[in-house]
Amino acid sequence: MFFWSMAWFFFKAGMFHGNKSFKETIKKSFRRLIVPFVVFSLLGEIVYVLRMVLEHHPFIFSAFVKSEIIELVRSGYLIGNLPLWFLLSLFVIKFFFSIINNQIGRVVLLFVSLILSILMHIINPPILWLMNIPMGMFFYATGFFLSEKQYKKQVFFLSLICLLLIASFIDSEVSIVRLMTIFGNFYIWILYALVAVIVANNLSKWLFSHMEIGLLSSIGKNSMLLYVTHWPIFKLVHTIISLVVVSNTYIQLSVMTIVLFIIYNIEMRLINRYKLGYLIGI
Repeated sequence: MFFWSMAWFFFKAGMFHGNKSFKETIKKSFRRLIVPFVVFSLLGEIVYVLRMVLEHHPFIFSAFVKSEIIELVRSGYLIGNLPLWFLLSLFVIKFFFSIINNQIGRVVLLFVSLILSILMHIINPPILWLMNIPMGMFFYATGFFLSEKQYKKQVFFLSLICLLLIASFIDSEVSIVRLMTIFGNFYIWILYALVAVIVANNLSKWLFSHMEIGLLSSIGKNSMLLYVTHWPIFKLVHTIISLVVVSNTYIQLSVMTIVLFIIYNIEMRLINRYKLGYLIGI
């Protein structure tokens, strides 16, 4: 699943782009993406400093702030909450897609996005967070263009055949955040991730239309909260577990997962009780 998960996030976001005005799109995107990015990046930094203190690492405030500003400009995230790079990148993609969607043809947009992605992969520019914008745009635009067409039987079966063939002969994985090939072939991975997303969307649509899955549905509706909090929680719990000398990986992962869902439940109660939904963009 990991080889296509970030592609799926961009694709899914494109499916729900809608046809709102540029001003309305940016206003809504700022509330749903940038506000959680800022709030939980800062929260992640607090947790990161706490971990440094618990682990007895030397800490100089001015040097820490300087390094984090450099990291934000260079990578698009703060070290205390790495996964939030996606929120900033998605906001930039929504911004430009809203401008150019009606200005150029679909084929041109997809072609340009792919060419820029390949160039970014080859050049490897120093400002790393710019690398994932073209690739994210490709999957976002594809999600927008195929929002309904992906559910046609011929599209599903063709995607399934491609998925099985690539998985059997040229299994590949790429980190979208830096367009880094983990294994396999970068160019094959683009098709691989796309057909995996289409197959997953078709299967999940069928599954949810035939089964009532309350827990998964609840998690899906509140996925933003899990997304913005899981990293600092995992890291803090891992630090505490390590301090009490629990070295078994399975025990560590089990404890971190249990704590994550306990805290998630508490967070949801607090958000609903004190009307703090705006912190996670709702």
